[in-house]
Amino acid sequence: MKNIYYIVVLIIFISCKPSSVKQDNCCCLVECYINRIDSINDYYIIYARERIKGHNYKIISKKVQCESKNKIKLGGTYNLEISSIFTAMINGKEEYIGDNLYCITINDSRFCKEPENLIFDVSKSKNLNGLCYIKD
Repeated sequence: MKNIYYIVVLIIFISCKPSSVKQDNCCCLVECYINRIDSINDYYIIYARERIKGHNYKIISKKVQCESKNKIKLGGTYNLEISSIFTAMINGKEEYIGDNLYCITINDSRFCKEPENLIFDVSKSKNLNGLCYIKD
């Protein structure tokens, strides 16, 4: 009976661990629904939810002026090219370094993961400039 308990605990541990790290190093095009837009200092914080898989994203974008016709809207859906900000160039290759990091500070602004909201990474998007959506 004791062995079964340890096996069940091991299975739960193994099956739960990947879900918390699933989106950590994604550099991909994701169809996102915009839940909330916030700001801190010189940055916008865009909270989005992936339409198909349901992953939550916290995307930061430096504030710039934007034409209203290109501005993302709360409740809108956009194809965003998302990648982690927890990356560094190691041996000429961009590597994810966020496994042991919880927050990162950029220009006196602090951005943190929010596991309580199922946000396990802080991201950026190549096709967002401020709140401007850049269509390909």
